[in-house]
Amino acid sequence: MHAWIEASKDPDAAVTVGAANAVTILVRAGAQFNRADLRGIRIPGADLSCGVFDSAQLQGSDLSGVKFRTSWLRQANLSGAQMSGVQFGEWAYLEEESGVYSCAYSPDGKTCAMGLESGEIRVYDTSSWTKIHTLKGHTDPVKSVVYSPSGEQIASGSWDSTVRLWDVKSGSPGVTLKGHTDFVRSVVYSPSGLQIASGSYDNTVRLWDVKSGSPGATLKGHTGPVNSVVYSPSKEQIALGSWDGTIRLGEVISGACLREIQMLSGSVYSVAWTVLDGEQYLVTGSVDHSVRQWEILKEPEVYDLKLSWSSGHERLNVKDMLLKGVEGLSEINQKLLTQRGALLA
Repeated sequence: MHAWIEASKDPDAAVTVGAANAVTILVRAGAQFNRADLRGIRIPGADLSCGVFDSAQLQGSDLSGVKFRTSWLRQANLSGAQMSGVQFGEWAYLEEESGVYSCAYSPDGKTCAMGLESGEIRVYDTSSWTKIHTLKGHTDPVKSVVYSPSGEQIASGSWDSTVRLWDVKSGSPGVTLKGHTDFVRSVVYSPSGLQIASGSYDNTVRLWDVKSGSPGATLKGHTGPVNSVVYSPSKEQIALGSWDGTIRLGEVISGACLREIQMLSGSVYSVAWTVLDGEQYLVTGSVDHSVRQWEILKEPEVYDLKLSWSSGHERLNVKDMLLKGVEGLSEINQKLLTQRGALLA
């Protein structure tokens, strides 16, 4: 198989497919190419994922479409290589000017909104990770951002005690929802998209009409900040997780508490509601390092929560890999590699 790879260095030899297959097989078999002289090889489309190529000489090689997921390429020399369509399995990270407190994908996955410590919200195109909008209006950190079910609107909750609505297409601000007396920690749309719930450090959850911005019921009773809010799939109930260590089920129309459960220990940071095999469940995440699943029971008008259960990072290694004079390497991959320690000159 090494002969196929070596033969691919001859530009007149029609062996590129065989060479690409050969090196793919060798990598999967555990062969290592540290310090290997691979200058000028032509292996377009090869899968070198998890391969070891530290200090390898790959100058002038045709690496078009090659997969380098979690590969080791420290001090490798790729000067003058053809790298169109190379896949590293990672994106370059976005570099914001202030801390990122919250992120949300749009329902179609085409955009992503990020709430920043500066009070701004950045909206990115996920196909290229270019910035589409910077939404300004909050005066304090944005702790929660969420898209409406239609994807046409974003709601944001901030430490300035407000919830703001934004038009996704234009980036223009809509209604500002005021009423909380302390930080807004969590914001969520109802399944219909017609209502918003916001959880706050003032120990309450407020419900809001999306079109008019008028307030609905206020859910009270917690003795600590409300960290997480989620609607039931039927949109008739709402679940709240609080710093006071309790989970509450509330009624959307009246705001009445239907059930309260005290956790064994620790504040509740996150709550999710799902339906599995026709049964409804809550999953809670707590500061005590636990994840718990609760079955939601109703017999016949009384709600209860029954505890069901309680509870390798991969990186691309390219330090000192040389990329001088490579061709076809996309801007996003160039940024990724330099962030991981590759050298462009």
